Amino acid sequence: MGAAIKALSDTGTLLRHNPVIVLLGVLSMAVLAVVNFVLGLIPLIGNLVSLFVYPAFIAGLLSLIYAGRDGSADLSDFTDGLGEHYLRMLGAYALVTVPTVLLVIVVAVVTATTVGLSNPQPGSATPSATPMLLVFALMGLAVAVGYLGLQFFNVAIVSGAGVIESFTTSLGLATSAPLSTLGFTILKTGLGAVMLGLPLAVLVVTGAGLSELTAGSNPLAGGVLVLGLLAYWLVGIPLWRVVSNTYHVAYFNRRQFA
Repeated sequence: MGAAIKALSDTGTLLRHNPVIVLLGVLSMAVLAVVNFVLGLIPLIGNLVSLFVYPAFIAGLLSLIYAGRDGSADLSDFTDGLGEHYLRMLGAYALVTVPTVLLVIVVAVVTATTVGLSNPQPGSATPSATPMLLVFALMGLAVAVGYLGLQFFNVAIVSGAGVIESFTTSLGLATSAPLSTLGFTILKTGLGAVMLGLPLAVLVVTGAGLSELTAGSNPLAGGVLVLGLLAYWLVGIPLWRVVSNTYHVAYFNRRQFA
C-alpha cells in the first residue's frame, strides 16, 4: 500500500507542476466524449470506429502525463505521443478487446441458458441453477484477476514497451506486489467514487430542490439541471479521467523506479 499512497501525493505534485496536463487533458477527454456520442448515433459502424478512436486519445493523454514527470509537459508531448504510440496502443487494446468480446458472448449464452432453466416446461423437473451461478462467479473472478494483472499495459507502452512486452511488464508489476496493486486499484476506485459521485449527487439534490421550490412549473429548474449535467459530462468526467490516468502513471512510475 505504501507505493499506492505515495503515488497519490505524486499525482498532486505532477498536476500542480504541469497545469497544461489538466487543460489539455480535460479538453481532449471532452472531445473524446463528443466524438463517442456522435459515433454512437451511427448503428454498428460507429461502435467499430470508436474502437480505433479511444487508443489515439489515451496514447496522447498518457504521453502528456508521462512527459510531465520532469515538469515540462506541453502540447507536443500529446501529439508526438499519439503519433509514436498509437499503433502499439491500438494493437494492445485489440488484444484485450477480443477476449472481452468472447467473454460477453459466453455470459450471454450462460444467461440465456439460466433463464431457460428457470422456466422449465410444465411437468419437467426444475434443475439446480447452482452450476450457472458458479460459472458466473468464476467468470467474475477471471475478469477481476485479468484487470488487476493487465491494467498497466497502456502506461508500459508509453514508457517504450512493445505490445507483448507491455502485458508482461504489467503482469510483472502486479505479481511482484499483489497487495500494493490491489490497494492502488481500491484507492483509484474510491477516488472515482468521490470525484464522480459527489458532483452527481449535488446535481440531483439541486435539481430536486429547484423543482420543489418552483412547484415543478418553472423551466429554470430543468435548465439548471441540464446545464449541470452537460458540465458534468464535458468537464467533470474528463477531469476525473485526467486525475485517474495521472494517478495511474504516478503509481506505475513509482513501482518501476522504486
